[in-house]
Amino acid sequence: MVEAMSVEEQLLRQGGVASQSHSGPWEGRYGRFTPVQLRLTAQGDIEIISKPCPRYCLPFIRAPPGQIRGLDAIGASAEGRTLTIWHTLPPPKRSGSQARRRRRRLALTLQDEQGCVDAALAIRAAVSAAAPRRLLVVINPVSGRGRGQALFNKEVQPLLEAAGIQARVVCTTSKGHATELVTGQRPDQIDAIAVVGGDGTVFEVLQGMLNRPDGEAARQLPLVQIPAGSGNGLAASTGLWDVTTAVHALVKGCTSPMDVSSVLQPPARRVFSFLSLTYGMIPNLGGFVGCRAACDAGPAVARVALLEVRGQALFNKEVQPLLEAAGIQARVVCTNSKGHATELVTGQRPDQIDAIAVVGGDGTVFEVLQGMLNRPDWEAARQLPLVQIPAGSGNGLAASTGLWDVTTAVHALVKGCTSPMDVSSVLQPPARRVFSFLSLTYGMIPNLDIGTDHLRWMGSPRFVLGAIHQIMKQGAYPARVSFVDVRHGVVQGAGHVEEGTNGAGPPMRHIGAFQSLPDGSSGIASLDLPAPWQPLLAGEVQFFAACNIPWLDTNFHVAPGTLLHDGHLTLLYTLGRMGRLNGLRFMSAMDSGQHMGRLALERPIAFVLEPRASDTWIVVDGEEMAHRLTFVEVHPSLCRVIVYPRDPEAGEDVEAREDGGHSRGRASKAHRQS
Repeated sequence: MVEAMSVEEQLLRQGGVASQSHSGPWEGRYGRFTPVQLRLTAQGDIEIISKPCPRYCLPFIRAPPGQIRGLDAIGASAEGRTLTIWHTLPPPKRSGSQARRRRRRLALTLQDEQGCVDAALAIRAAVSAAAPRRLLVVINPVSGRGRGQALFNKEVQPLLEAAGIQARVVCTTSKGHATELVTGQRPDQIDAIAVVGGDGTVFEVLQGMLNRPDGEAARQLPLVQIPAGSGNGLAASTGLWDVTTAVHALVKGCTSPMDVSSVLQPPARRVFSFLSLTYGMIPNLGGFVGCRAACDAGPAVARVALLEVRGQALFNKEVQPLLEAAGIQARVVCTNSKGHATELVTGQRPDQIDAIAVVGGDGTVFEVLQGMLNRPDWEAARQLPLVQIPAGSGNGLAASTGLWDVTTAVHALVKGCTSPMDVSSVLQPPARRVFSFLSLTYGMIPNLDIGTDHLRWMGSPRFVLGAIHQIMKQGAYPARVSFVDVRHGVVQGAGHVEEGTNGAGPPMRHIGAFQSLPDGSSGIASLDLPAPWQPLLAGEVQFFAACNIPWLDTNFHVAPGTLLHDGHLTLLYTLGRMGRLNGLRFMSAMDSGQHMGRLALERPIAFVLEPRASDTWIVVDGEEMAHRLTFVEVHPSLCRVIVYPRDPEAGEDVEAREDGGHSRGRASKAHRQS
């Protein structure tokens, strides 16, 4: 319900419907030229009498309807001197249907604002006297094709306001949420419940009405389904075949008793059914019979927490049915702002779940990783397997684990095959530390990523477009880099604890000493780096990427040969500009991983980057960092991820392939048709 109300709306709500008993007439005009007189008949019909207008206007005017039946009218609203009358068209006589699929609104301009308010109140009193004045609206925003919320805002809310119905609107966020919302609603505070959704949402609302101590009072509340789901059995059985017909019936307030069944499964489970109980062919139409037995044979995950970002409809349509078939209990939570995924995971106890699945892109995986490791019990949290169900513009983790599409990702989750994965600490003294699973980039790649953020609606093709722009631009970016080579440094396992370290997350052996730097604004030359640190470059670079996994995006096979747990980063860079022709060849070869001969390669376990260009960014896993001295260190095998399961006939594990391709064609084709 909108908080900001006009003066006319306040008068309409404060005055009430029953306070107006007069029937007009009210003078005004229809359109720009036609004078009209509006009045109500004793039968509750609305008469609109047109008066003669100037002869020169006759060719240009359109006459208003002479009468709107009270049975067809829904209500009226006033705004200034404009009176809007909402009504439906009667169903065609030959069709034999009661559906009122077409609605209309008629706008009249009356002589004064008070008369407009009086007319609206009188029309409401005449045509919607039986309507429930206080309505609880429960919306399933992902019902049908995910249009529940939009359908309510566009089709339902204007009609409720015109009828003078005060609606308290609540949206469900997970399975069972509608039951919780209705259980927390006092029956004496509302007059009816409307469900904008399918039969599943009606079922949940019914449990909330009857599974309560005051169920006797709650059952007296009329229930209406505004059809917005894939199955709308209650709406069809009550003659409400479309949204307009359902709202029209709600306003008219005609009710009927309905039988409800108790369904008992001893010893304790009891639910209430309004629709049906089915067995055999009808349940099999869902396509899941026999799937549970097949899934139970593998190491399926028992409990999983799911994070959704702009992928709620995809989850409900593609993911949830498969999880239910596999017997996986999913706690579903939706993010609503940047950093929300971190908060959700931080508040989740590791012993209550067995894995974490992310329905989203690499940015959401990055946030989840911070919630797993920036906590006192990070040792327990890092043991939880992590899986990305690809639904973002960049899906680097999914591509690197062989999960190229949604079905393949869910299949791998059910089979439960996991692999260790290295994670890096990224430190910007004195206080900022984040954890990276993907990459740290500087120069061309951040410019094609952050620089194309306004094209996010395009999906992954925006990166290709950004790459072409950067190659044509031929920018070069000064930087200084020093590093610890994997052959000379000491690689410590994830469980190693360095003396004197504190705080959340694993300790940092090579870069921990730099946490005491005041602000990170000093240069590498002032650090006096000890052995085994050594300088790498001091000059202009065009391409600079420190990769932890082989694919940075489904179109960019940047670091072929990189494994998920090889204990080091793959640092790729170019000195100076590569040229436009070489740049285009470089980009075209990147998808197949044939570009490595055009780049310099190092394998550090730690490095420090001093950015010296102002026209680019430092980007970690797609997230922009401050433009200052940045330290990076690898923690080998710190976390676990779910990967595409091993093919016994091929005799290889997906994450052990040397080409880094992870059986892209085999993985995606094998399950795309399931």
